[in-house]
Amino acid sequence: MKSTAAFLVLSMVVLLAQPGECFFGHIIKSIGGYFLNIFKKTKLKRKIDFLNCYYLKKREEFLEHRFQNLVVSCSPAL
Repeated sequence: MKSTAAFLVLSMVVLLAQPGECFFGHIIKSIGGYFLNIFKKTKLKRKIDFLNCYYLKKREEFLEHRFQNLVVSCSPAL
């Protein structure tokens, strides 16, 4: 009798639960979100590394060009 009552109560709980209230759904969404977060962070890090490299290259070119102009203007005329 107790097992029948427990079965009926649990069946009612399962049938009355709203879609999306599943415990396993929360676990799956959390795991999926974790991996998605890792992918986004990796993609963002690659973009930041690219921009840093680009910025440093442009800065180096600018300083090199500026230094060359400085050397040319200070050289004595022969």
